Amino acid sequence: TKADGSPVTPPATASAAAGARAAGDDGLCDVLRHDEFVAEVTEILLSSAPTLTGSQILQVRAGMLEFATKRGWIEG
Repeated sequence: TKADGSPVTPPATASAAAGARAAGDDGLCDVLRHDEFVAEVTEILLSSAPTLTGSQILQVRAGMLEFATKRGWIEG
């Protein structure tokens, strides 16, 4: 209990989060080709942070590509 006597609420668990998914969601993600991923990430960066420089976009995109590749989100 908290200092005021109210109960402490535990953090949500992964299974609770999974149960909150939309009914049609199978929990899987799309696997994109390298060029599709790069194009989509570039468009998102340009639209959400238009003040990024070309160099910054390349750095962020490379990091995101490495992250996605390690998780099997990129074909090939």
